[in-house]
Amino acid sequence: SETRILKTKGAEIIPVKMTFKDLFLHSLTNPNIAYILLFLGIYGILGEFSNPGSFFPGIVGGISLVLAFVAFQSIPINYGGLLLIIFGIVLFILEIYTPTFGVLTAGGVTSLILGSFMLPKSAAPFFRISLGLIITMSIATAAFFVFALSKGIKIQWKKPVTGREGLLGKVGIAKTDLTPEGTIFIHGERWQASTKGETIKEGEEVEVLEVRGLLLIVKKYFRKE
Repeated sequence: SETRILKTKGAEIIPVKMTFKDLFLHSLTNPNIAYILLFLGIYGILGEFSNPGSFFPGIVGGISLVLAFVAFQSIPINYGGLLLIIFGIVLFILEIYTPTFGVLTAGGVTSLILGSFMLPKSAAPFFRISLGLIITMSIATAAFFVFALSKGIKIQWKKPVTGREGLLGKVGIAKTDLTPEGTIFIHGERWQASTKGETIKEGEEVEVLEVRGLLLIVKKYFRKE
């Protein structure tokens, strides 16, 4: 190969502005931006799966993930770190569906933080992800899934409001005299009902005590003044 010497002494420097495309790609290859896009993509896809048909989270998530992987092609990344981040998200999801009261959440946070630190393959400062951003995203992700977990646990312990069990404690109207059996109207439906020996006249209010198959056990309901 031929060696050439460039003489730059006294050469005129002409500044060239970056085009919008250049600025966009330059910003995209910022490790912090790529890291944020990765999480936005994950959140968007999860949001679409949890609310199918809403489209917006899925579209935003899909675009963000594509941009994140485009950025990762220009940034030297450790795919082991990326897998740890994804594994951390999987642990958070499992915590929601199979509550371990924090065990999987702790594992998810640990995996997320370790993966984030391992993600940049180069030791160069401009390829590192901000420590503050890693902590912020890890805490925000953990808080989101813990909130979702707490809501799930509350729903599990919540008293049924639909179906037969949801009739317990509800108030209806006697459509016939209950002596002790008869018909009542409750939740927009007619039910066969029986009292525990007392007589309830047609038109009086009744409260459901038990559900025995298709028969409701009721008592006279007295409204509190």
